[in-house]
Amino acid sequence: MSPDVKKFFIILGSFLLVAAIGFAAIGAYVYRCGVLVVHIDEGPDGSNIHMRIPAALVQAGLRVVPDAAFEDAADEIVQVAPLLRAVSEELSDTPDFVLVEVKGRDEWVRVRKVDDKLEIRVRDRDDKVEVIVPLRIVQSVVNRIEALQCPV
Repeated sequence: MSPDVKKFFIILGSFLLVAAIGFAAIGAYVYRCGVLVVHIDEGPDGSNIHMRIPAALVQAGLRVVPDAAFEDAADEIVQVAPLLRAVSEELSDTPDFVLVEVKGRDEWVRVRKVDDKLEIRVRDRDDKVEVIVPLRIVQSVVNRIEALQCPV
């Protein structure tokens, strides 16, 4: 094999190794951030929505959303932002538990902390709703709202 071909394969192998390490690092980050899950089943005649969105994508999306999109909500949210931040940070440090569970004759609601996620499930006779939110997303939204109030 000629020296030029050896150089080419060394460079190609180095590039592939760096790319593989980069993809592994990105995959680990996305896995660590978790997944935002939304499942809505509106009975036999309703529509069904099933979404799984990587939290890392939501966090990246928050950075590119224009400030104007947050301005209406910012006034209300900025008042509770310190509470949201404190609650999300404290929930991250606590073991899993059920925050709220309500059972009725034809309906059931449960909000619980599982791992580093907030899980909300609602069921009635025909409909089912499940939302799982990584606590990191709550913290990212609070950071984004606070950044509007205190520009750097």
